[in-house]
Amino acid sequence: MNLDEKDLKPCVTELVGFNAAASPSKGYIDLKLTLGTKDSFRAGRVRFVVVDTSSSYNVIIGRPTIHEWDMLISTKHQALKKPNMNNEIVTIRGDQEESRKCYYETLRVHHGGPSSPPRLKEGGTKDQSLKACRREVNLVELDVREELLENRDVFAWKASEIPGIDPTFCCHKLSMYPGSRPVSQKKRKIGSDRRHALNEHVDELLAAGFVSEIQYTTWLSNVVMVKKPSGKWRICVDYTDLNKVCPKDSYPMSSIDQLVDNSSGFQLLSFMDAYSGYNQIPLHPDDHEKNAFMTEKGNFCYNVMPFGLKNAGATY
Repeated sequence: MNLDEKDLKPCVTELVGFNAAASPSKGYIDLKLTLGTKDSFRAGRVRFVVVDTSSSYNVIIGRPTIHEWDMLISTKHQALKKPNMNNEIVTIRGDQEESRKCYYETLRVHHGGPSSPPRLKEGGTKDQSLKACRREVNLVELDVREELLENRDVFAWKASEIPGIDPTFCCHKLSMYPGSRPVSQKKRKIGSDRRHALNEHVDELLAAGFVSEIQYTTWLSNVVMVKKPSGKWRICVDYTDLNKVCPKDSYPMSSIDQLVDNSSGFQLLSFMDAYSGYNQIPLHPDDHEKNAFMTEKGNFCYNVMPFGLKNAGATY
């Protein structure tokens, strides 16, 4: 701000925090403060007390200024209302991203970080201090989980509750070479344990509306059963013949360097695994019968984008 300590005037005021710790002031200074935009703002001189302490905030507006400027503040809505120079009521909205940065910076400073090592209790160790910090962070995470539980109705807990994507926004359509002839694979035998797992899986797909029974087929494929490390069965469809007549869509994926660069500046990284992500994308109605597969219970076709199609990854 191009200011120097010699610009400060003597002051005996102390800044007292929530932990009753007092930070002595280095003096005070009167600065011009402007709130709002060029179309609606309020400006005036405000007296600031300067302290030398670790904080995620550069400036705190005190109650005297809030009262003098007739501000009405809502921290929940990240906004304040006040009269402008023409006595018109205007709303000034805060920045959610900056608020989050300040919050996490406060946790870092309070619990210890590169510029502020953890405070140790008398006779305590650094490990004990870090454990105390982790308990504080766990309390924050617990609050988040409680909020999620309070709003559990907005989440899909099973496949049948997934609304899926609007077909007008995204829909997977097969691109096939002209003159391609349909192929109906010869039925393969599967063991009783595989057959039982397949029937259960088909029942789940039917209940969710992901598949429909089909009576007359042109393309028909077998089901492939692969055992997962967990002991459960992974059920896929052998679309080898169908994929042969579909040209490859070499969708240009972002490089890892670009993905890492795009994540810089954010406080949190979410490893979101979309439940039945492929099945939330609808399949074009003209292509339903082409992805038909056979089971002991009958023949079924997918209404949504299944795994195993050559270009499903590009659409996803």
